[in-house]
Amino acid sequence: MHHNKYWYKVLFHKADLDTVLTAKLASVTCWRFLTSVPKATEFDLLDTQVLCIEVGGSGQVSLHNFDHHDPFHYFPPACKQAYDYFGWEDKKWEKIVHYVCLVDEGNPVDVNFPSLSNIFSGMCLLIDDPIEQFLTGLSIIDTVYVKGFDPFQALPELPEWKHFILAKEQNLAQLQQDSKNIVTFYTKTNIFCGFLESNAVGGFKILYDKGCEVGVLYSPRQNKYTIGSKHLNLTKLLQQFQSIEDGWGGRQNIFGSPYRGTKLTPAEVIKIIKETL
Repeated sequence: MHHNKYWYKVLFHKADLDTVLTAKLASVTCWRFLTSVPKATEFDLLDTQVLCIEVGGSGQVSLHNFDHHDPFHYFPPACKQAYDYFGWEDKKWEKIVHYVCLVDEGNPVDVNFPSLSNIFSGMCLLIDDPIEQFLTGLSIIDTVYVKGFDPFQALPELPEWKHFILAKEQNLAQLQQDSKNIVTFYTKTNIFCGFLESNAVGGFKILYDKGCEVGVLYSPRQNKYTIGSKHLNLTKLLQQFQSIEDGWGGRQNIFGSPYRGTKLTPAEVIKIIKETL
C-alpha cells in the first residue's frame, strides 16, 4: 500500500461524496493544508506531494491527481481511482466506493430516504464554507464506515444527522413544488428535453422520471445551469457552449456553466440545445 503519505497540500474544487471519499482513501490526516480552488496550477499538478482532487490532471494518478472531468476520455470517479491506486483491499470501503461511483455518475440508486447521498447533500445545504463541508463530510463517511452501515440501505437517523436530514426533506419538497413549472421541448433530431428552474438543489431524477432524455437544471439565485443525460454523450453540446462562453466544463454525460455564473438566459440555453442536438 502506498498510503502512508505526507501531503504538503490538498486541493479540491467542491466537497461532494466523491472528493471527500477520495481524500479519505488517500489517508489525508492533516487538515491545515486543505484548500478549495476551481483549478490547480500546472505547478501543483506536477508536484506529487500535492494531492489534487477534481481540480485537473484527469487520469494522472501517478502524480496524485484524481480527476475524471475529461469529455474525451472516460475515467472512473476520483474515489475509484484512489481506491485502486492506493492498493486498498477492504470490502467495506469497496462497497462505499461502489455506491459513491453510482451516485457521482448519475446512475439511479434505489435507496429509501435518508440515503448517504441525502444526508451529505442536506449537510451541504446547511453549511456554506467548503472546508467545513469537507470536514463534516469526512465525519459522515467515517461514521458509515466505522459503524458498518450499508450505503445501499436507508441510514439510521442519528442525532448528529437530524438537521441534515430535515434540510434535505425541505429541499425535496421545494423541488416538488417547482417541478409543476417544468418546461419540456424537443431538439431538431427529436430528443425530448426538460428544463427545471429552482433554487433547490438537484432535480435530474424528476426530469428523467418524466421521460426526458436530456435534463437542464437552472438555479436563478446562482445564475447557473447544469445539463445532464443518463444515456447520451453530450460532448458536442458542451463544446458548443464552450465556443460561446468560457468556463463551461464537465464530463460526457453531465456539465455545467462557469463557476462565476453565466451570461446566457434560459431562452438562449434552450435554443442552443435545440439546434445542437
